[in-house]
Amino acid sequence: VFITTRDGIIEYVNPAFERVTGYPREEAIGRTPSILKSGEHDAAFYGEVWRTILSGKVFTGVFVNRKKTGEAFYEERSITPVRGDGNNITHFVAAGRDITQRKRGEEALRRLSIQLEREAERIAHTLHDEAGQFLTSAHITLADVARDLPDAAQSRLREVRDHLDRIEEHLRGLSHELRPRILDDLGLAAAREFLAEGVMKRTGIIVTTEVALEARLPLVVEPPLYRLIQEALTNAATHARPT
Repeated sequence: VFITTRDGIIEYVNPAFERVTGYPREEAIGRTPSILKSGEHDAAFYGEVWRTILSGKVFTGVFVNRKKTGEAFYEERSITPVRGDGNNITHFVAAGRDITQRKRGEEALRRLSIQLEREAERIAHTLHDEAGQFLTSAHITLADVARDLPDAAQSRLREVRDHLDRIEEHLRGLSHELRPRILDDLGLAAAREFLAEGVMKRTGIIVTTEVALEARLPLVVEPPLYRLIQEALTNAATHARPT
């Protein structure tokens, strides 16, 4: 916690401020919170902070600050105006907490998610393209072999080719589950329409969807959203008995 005047001059810091920032109270009092600036935020960010608190509202946000040692840390901070006589703002009380470990954990999970999506994309590509090419080649070879075989053997080969067709269909389904090609080619909006149309064809249930996206979403965002939509539609069709 630290308290400043209306002009931003620090008048009080608590022991936790000293411990987290590395600034003893003797060094912090009389200065401004700019001693914690890391350079990560632009003038527009700080302008929004001042506009909010000078209007009498509480500002809540995450700051990337810098300790006296130069080490950066994330702080979740709320700044509250304090009013005096005549209802005029006289001071600001800033209460924050160090969330550096949480932010680092979130960033690690984000990187892992991106890696997993890329691996899923690689596996989906292998299933869709390479396995598909292998099965097509097998079909061509079996067709060539069948011409020289008696009818009974050709019938058995047709059974084998039917099995290959089902395998290919299953592999394409797995590929689509891992990384739908329509998502890569056209984005989430088109993929969502594709899902809705598929549910309507399979179940006869009318599905109406709306989406408003001005641009493509990041790699780490689109596939999970696609799967959420897919799961929601599947659950609704299976369990909700919709009409």
